[in-house]
Amino acid sequence: DQWGRDKCLRAAGFLNKLLASMGVRPDVTGRVYSVCSEARTVTRFLDGPPLAISTLREGLVPSGRMPRHHRVLLTLQRACDVLFYPVENIAFLIDLKVIRTRGGSLPWWHWSCVLWAVSLLVGMILTIERLAASSAREELLLLARQGADFALAVYYVHPGVLWAGKLSQRSVALFGLISCVLGMRRIVRAHRRP
Repeated sequence: DQWGRDKCLRAAGFLNKLLASMGVRPDVTGRVYSVCSEARTVTRFLDGPPLAISTLREGLVPSGRMPRHHRVLLTLQRACDVLFYPVENIAFLIDLKVIRTRGGSLPWWHWSCVLWAVSLLVGMILTIERLAASSAREELLLLARQGADFALAVYYVHPGVLWAGKLSQRSVALFGLISCVLGMRRIVRAHRRP
């Protein structure tokens, strides 16, 4: 499915970024990383509308019984997830010169990363709460994946925010690979369940 495809492209990209940072044919591996990154952006351009429609159909505010702060956090996370795709799509279209804006694409890329980071932060808070109730191994691995993605999301926002722009390319690649491996593991386990 689309999530498995995205994880494979992401893993291939970060593996090549790691190789480039280690000096392994950086001209080739760096180019492969860029191609994988662009391919992911194009596929998210296509995957975004169905996800947004599905989320809006279910409702931004989750139903069912839960603590009030969970409902608020989940609503914030869903809103960030729904807004992420159109914001990133606008940035992508500005880069392609389909849309022209005075400030260019940089502010749009910045805000797409902010939305991604907020969504991940909310996910981490909820995962930590579940861990407090039961230290399940799956929750620990989920938290590790969310943490790796959060490190990347902050790295990509506008410089001046926490460690934005300050990680080495090798660190970026390693965080990306950790997230990819844990994400693919989760997909494989989900498909194996009867």
